[in-house]
Amino acid sequence: MHDRFYLRLLSSLYISTFFIRASFGIMLATLPIYLNITSQYIGYGIISAASPLFEMGTVLFIGAFVDRYGRKPVLLTGLITAAILLFCLAMTKNFYLIFCLNAVHGMAAGAILVSSLALLTDYAPEHRRGREMGAFDAFNMLGWV
Repeated sequence: MHDRFYLRLLSSLYISTFFIRASFGIMLATLPIYLNITSQYIGYGIISAASPLFEMGTVLFIGAFVDRYGRKPVLLTGLITAAILLFCLAMTKNFYLIFCLNAVHGMAAGAILVSSLALLTDYAPEHRRGREMGAFDAFNMLGWV
């Protein structure tokens, strides 16, 4: 029974990581077409950088938050927030709103990734943690592709 729970947990962590990265990658690929942005428009770079910058700037705080309030509530909050933000991104063409939504999406992605890694280390057997973290990172990178 424990193995079944462990496999379901890992599968859900890998899949959520893949989709959070894939959603951002798809947004980056389609945003210039969606906003009719020319190649010389610096706004595309600013919008593109918002999510990773805000994710990077908040992961340490999110890590402390995960330790204090629990891995699963933070993971669930991040997933719900990211889903709502992606819906909102599809509904607007306002540059400033897209920037803000993308920034908050970066924080949600940070919550998903930090809580997922914490859950992974909590549940993975010590002799398999390296392999599981490698698989986690593979799904993370696969989402970007």
